[in-house]
Amino acid sequence: MNLFVSDIGGTNLRVAIVDSEGAIHYKKRFSTPKDPQELLNTIISEFERNYDRFKLEYGCISVAGAVFEDESVWLPNVFGNQNYRLKEELQKSLGIDIFCIDDRVAGLLGETWKGKAVDHRNVGYLVIGTGVGLGILADGKIVKGYGNVAGSVGWINMDVLNISTSISDINNIENFISGPAILRRFKRICGGLPKGVKSIFELYEKNKDECVRMIIKQTSIAIGKLLAIIANVLNPELLILGGSIGEKWRYFEKEALRVFEYETSPLVRKIRIEVSELGEKAQILGCVKYIIERVNS
Repeated sequence: MNLFVSDIGGTNLRVAIVDSEGAIHYKKRFSTPKDPQELLNTIISEFERNYDRFKLEYGCISVAGAVFEDESVWLPNVFGNQNYRLKEELQKSLGIDIFCIDDRVAGLLGETWKGKAVDHRNVGYLVIGTGVGLGILADGKIVKGYGNVAGSVGWINMDVLNISTSISDINNIENFISGPAILRRFKRICGGLPKGVKSIFELYEKNKDECVRMIIKQTSIAIGKLLAIIANVLNPELLILGGSIGEKWRYFEKEALRVFEYETSPLVRKIRIEVSELGEKAQILGCVKYIIERVNS
């Protein structure tokens, strides 16, 4: 059985054809369109290009936002703050059953199926990329919460973390540790016009820019505090870091773990914190797992 998968991220849109065993036969990446119709056209075009070749039976869309119980999606980078009936629109155009899932849960499902969370029952999957969110596995069950928005940790207020910032519009942790937030902070505090977040880490590697080192240290402290909150509340056996910033854990690890050790209960410290090995495939594979579970049920 071949499946059509699209992962709509805040920065990148990924389209893939995957079989029911998890083998990826086709994958393509685009910049995420900011126009709703352009997004739909891109997904539909990729589906039509591959439909006959792969005999596609079902589809799944992972979104960097929220998927509500009525299956409408909240994807502010594309649709603004209005809920959008993405599933209905795509099913009309594609002619197959479509499932929608948020990227926190999709990434977690991918890790439990093919990644580092295989055979684990209590796991947190923390995505730090364009946004910040947490997938939660507790006693072997995915926790979605009332309204399907459990894990919205990016909204934790900076005052709760006891981190002061001189930038007035940084009011939550997503606006401090996400990729775009790190870039904005660098531009405002350090000056200059870096090409992107990647260039900030390249400057850090050169060990010559004190301002960059301060930005990374502040980010490390905030990540350590966030991990401590997650550990204290959920008591997972494993925390997996994903997303473009989460995957750069080695830059944050030393300072973040120092904070983590200080701010966690001694009863919950013995957990593993690891970087996802699946990378951007986590959401794609999680979508496949979600389709299989829904079809079989």
